[in-house]
Amino acid sequence: MTDRDEYETEVRQRLALAEALRAQQNFPLGVAAGAAMSVTAAVAWAVFAMQSGLHAGVLVVVLGLAVGLAVQFAGRGLELRFMVAAGLLALGGLVLGHVLLIGVLRGTTEELSLFEVLSPSRLADSLRFYLRALGPLDPIYAAVAVGMASYFSRRRLSKRERRALFASKVRSDR
Repeated sequence: MTDRDEYETEVRQRLALAEALRAQQNFPLGVAAGAAMSVTAAVAWAVFAMQSGLHAGVLVVVLGLAVGLAVQFAGRGLELRFMVAAGLLALGGLVLGHVLLIGVLRGTTEELSLFEVLSPSRLADSLRFYLRALGPLDPIYAAVAVGMASYFSRRRLSKRERRALFASKVRSDR
């Protein structure tokens, strides 16, 4: 077997591995798992805030991490769309968590139910109440959470897998 034959065999193996990695991606499953984790983490965050009386910004970061890992393990994604989806799902979880917190905080101070707090007639007042309750670090925690979700949503690759994907990209660019 010549050097050229060995080289061609190695290239074929790398291309086959790259194709197998791409075939393992499952965007709908990754998004579904991320959405489920986003809702679960938002509800857990609101329950924790209600029970403890603390609005812990660290839990926002944990929400982002959980969403990113859910997208990574379920979706096995290699592409940018997995990162974007995870970031948007984390942002959605943050919004849901904040909506629940508005309901909890305002509901307990004014003795209203969650539905009364979020009713269209009281929504503007609830939003003002919430904006007053925000701390200076909350936007930073939110940005870190979205970033973590995006970062951890991509599948981690071995050196061999990275080389295979690079070889297929170079081959397709020719």
